[in-house]
This record gives sequence, structure tokens and C-alpha cells, in this order.
Amino acid sequence: MHPATAFVLGFLTCLLTLVPLAMLWWLFGPWFRAFLSGGQVSLFSIVGMRVRGSPVSLILDAYLALLHGGQKVRLAQVESAFLAHRAKVFTSADLVEVVKANVEQASG
Repeated sequence: MHPATAFVLGFLTCLLTLVPLAMLWWLFGPWFRAFLSGGQVSLFSIVGMRVRGSPVSLILDAYLALLHGGQKVRLAQVESAFLAHRAKVFTSADLVEVVKANVEQASG
């Protein structure tokens, strides 16, 4: 086999291996983190957030912080609060405060 042909075949094999692995990491990474932390997150929710352009890791961090703080919220509530108050939310702590305010307002 000619060295140039071997190089091209090796490059294509590497590319065809790394691209699917990167896609799996992009999809399963946040889901696995939520699973290990005790959050209920579906793969469809993660894909939906990515399609809508929502920052998955910021929303997931806030969601898990709320769950660990004893708040009973759904991931959809956290993303909705982010979308409604996008200009005020810069960190997951900001988003936690917005969601807590929304929950208190709804319950009281």
C-alpha cells in the first residue's frame, strides 16, 4: 500500500471514530452528571435545550443545586426561568435565586 493511501485511510478511520465519540460525550456527559447527582433528566431534554440554544451546563448546575437544597423543581421550570430572565442570569447561583423567587411567588 502506498504511504499516502495509508495516511488517508488512517486519517479517515480516526475521524470516523472521534466524531461519534465526541457526539456521545456531548449528549451523554450532562445526562451522566445529572444521573450521578440524583437528578431526573432525559436525553430528549438535553437535546431540546441544545436545539433551543440554552446553556445546558448552567441550567443543569442550577437544577442540581436546587434539588440538593431540598427544592422540588423540574428541569423545565429551571430552563423556563432562565429563558424568562436571561439578561439577569450569569451564573448558576443567579439562576437558583430566580427559580426560588418564582417558586415562592407561585406558592404564596
